[in-house]
Amino acid sequence: MKISKLIGSILMFLVFGASSVLTAQTHFDQFLENYEQNGQVPREIAYLHLNKNVFLEGEQLAFKAYLWDRTNQRPANASRNLYVKLKTKKGAIISEQMLLLENGASFGLIEIDSIAAENGTVVLQAFTDYMRNFDETNHFEEEITILNSTGETVGAPKTSKPKLELFSEGGSLALNKENVIRIRLNGEPATKTNVHEVLIEDEGGIVLEKVKLGKLGEGQFLLNPKKNKTYFARYGTQEPINLSKTLGKAKQTLSIKNIGENLAITSYTNLNSSEKLVLAIHNGKNVKALDVQFDENGESVQIIPLNDLFDGMNIFTLCNEYGSLIAERYYYKISAKNNETSKLDYSFSIDGDSIRLTLKGIGKNELYNTLSASILPKKTKSYDRHHSLLSYTEIVPFTKGQIPLARKYFENVNAKNIYDLNNALITVSNTKNWNNGIKKAGEMQFLPENGITLYGTVNKGGANFIANGTFYSDARSGIVEEGSNTFKIDGVFPVAQEKLVLMEVNKKGEFEKPGVFLRFTPMSIPKPNLPKLEFPKLVKLEESQSESEFTEYALFQKVTVLDEVEVVAKKEEKRRDSIRDRSRGRVDFFDIDDTSRNLPLYVYLNQFGFTMTQTFNGQVNIFNRNPNNPTNNIPAVFLDDFFLIDFDFLYGFRMDIVDYVEINRDGASGLRRGGGGIIKIYTDPQKFAKSKFKKFDFGYQVPLGFELPKKYITPDYLSFNGKLFSDYGVIGWEPLLNIDEENNINLTLYNPGLSNLKLTLEGVVNGNQLISKELDIDISGNQGASFPSNKL
Repeated sequence: MKISKLIGSILMFLVFGASSVLTAQTHFDQFLENYEQNGQVPREIAYLHLNKNVFLEGEQLAFKAYLWDRTNQRPANASRNLYVKLKTKKGAIISEQMLLLENGASFGLIEIDSIAAENGTVVLQAFTDYMRNFDETNHFEEEITILNSTGETVGAPKTSKPKLELFSEGGSLALNKENVIRIRLNGEPATKTNVHEVLIEDEGGIVLEKVKLGKLGEGQFLLNPKKNKTYFARYGTQEPINLSKTLGKAKQTLSIKNIGENLAITSYTNLNSSEKLVLAIHNGKNVKALDVQFDENGESVQIIPLNDLFDGMNIFTLCNEYGSLIAERYYYKISAKNNETSKLDYSFSIDGDSIRLTLKGIGKNELYNTLSASILPKKTKSYDRHHSLLSYTEIVPFTKGQIPLARKYFENVNAKNIYDLNNALITVSNTKNWNNGIKKAGEMQFLPENGITLYGTVNKGGANFIANGTFYSDARSGIVEEGSNTFKIDGVFPVAQEKLVLMEVNKKGEFEKPGVFLRFTPMSIPKPNLPKLEFPKLVKLEESQSESEFTEYALFQKVTVLDEVEVVAKKEEKRRDSIRDRSRGRVDFFDIDDTSRNLPLYVYLNQFGFTMTQTFNGQVNIFNRNPNNPTNNIPAVFLDDFFLIDFDFLYGFRMDIVDYVEINRDGASGLRRGGGGIIKIYTDPQKFAKSKFKKFDFGYQVPLGFELPKKYITPDYLSFNGKLFSDYGVIGWEPLLNIDEENNINLTLYNPGLSNLKLTLEGVVNGNQLISKELDIDISGNQGASFPSNKL
């Protein structure tokens, strides 16, 4: 349909907002009310940023987890427990773990062992228990490829033929109307073909259209089907596809078209029916509705200003007065957050075998931020993921059937990429019949989890109980009220495989072994029935088949991965000697029976020339009474290697969880603070249990605990010059990046001697903005460059 004709056939020009026009349907009024109530129930979306997605046996799969509140557009804080599973494609568990979320983020590792490797392709999942309330795709799921010593995936077919798939806008064909048809080739990974077009023919074999395919085997064309006519799509020598049988003939359908600052939504019908239809525009949270009235040609056109659409995803649903779906179309609108005009700059310096990289223009230090970065060789074949943090949160929860390499549309969020995205959205449909699964807050079966909850049953009331502190939490207490024999302790965060010590506190304040029956929840990692994400297999169009790319990969057998650094040495004295040898100051270790462990921190520091004070409003200050620099007497204080910006919580800090303290009164830290020396405090929460409860040689085995943070160890490569490293090597993985006081991100990387690196940066900046960016870092000569940023 030409624009002039379209404009001439407009029946309604509507600028709608909160007071949308809807004249009919008591049934639909109630449906809209239920829909919006359902939309107010918060949704959590999980996403894992990976160091890469193609691995060799023996490597580590490293990830940063992000949990996003889609309803309120901010990091999700309600759920603290995140479950991560590695499974076979048939669903058998290879490994699973529970992680603790802080401000909607966590990080972890999975060892790619022989069990994972023998499966070739495995499935990585992440979810919260709260997601089990919904039949939407809010969890994370992605296939991971593991290569063997010949560079092949175990079980992958040696050869395959791409399958031709067709999708019509709105879901089916409308007779005597121009229908937009989307083409996609779907094949096994590494499928290659030199056929670059699809022929559209009539029943007599006459070619009506030659559709050119893009690099990933996608194309699009218009078809105006006539009654009693048959049309075919032919790809190469494959059997032609009957379009009418494949796409179906529609009674009603719809299409969309951009017209300047407006969007034209055209509904078609082939029926002479008085059935009342409604066009609903919704985004999972809010809904607007318009009556649909057809003219004598069976068309209804509404013009809606783009400003009146929702930011992000808009779903246009043509339905009857009961909400039953007839046709559907997706449209993504660029929001003000998308239109970020600032540039993401970088600069670097090379110091021997190190690269010091600074990323600029990402966000503001004073607002919450947490980011992660994967650094790989530029020509890597090991990072070919369909989604980024942006594309996953913006697309996946809404759709059934996924878009290949959707992350590419969000690398630079501009009009061209969003136009291409909206064409690609023809291939997807809703995750469910949109009027099913509507729930209200009071109907939630699975509530957000906040650690482990202990339920205790005792023989008497009026008792107090205390659970020992863990790596993640302080000691927690529970009270049995008079007349009751039960108590409950919330928010316990035990470490996996550790025993929890629970003691009764008698009336004298002494600890006693309790007579108590304990029950824990959760006791095991849930086994939810999650929707499965099906991604089309990419087909690469090439002029000719290249020779095997795996001729050099006998080196796979020789690649070694460094073992994880042991936290505690086998012999305590050896561990202490090692710490003292690398220290530049005094080191004090605190044994279980050391009386110094009973001192407050301020008393301990005072004997070494440091004074700790607290102002009337609670602010704590620490200063060196005899500093090297009289104008800067504030020490740099680190707690477990984290630099402390303020000292307020140290005033009542418990020394009974301290492993050792390192003090260098004359040291320079290289930070703004530090003229007053350096204080490094290292903790061991288990010492609290060992000291307070040392006379009790028992504990309760916790059935499910949180994984401890683990440090990623970059593989030890035989060479940085070969194809092995170029294709599948790792330069670095940084899961805990933050923006400094100058609004920069600083990284120090090993220099493998390459001229170009690929850096994938993802995370949360400025409190509530998501960022996904792929940077090509040129370190051959220039000291920096800039890229368009893409934030949501």
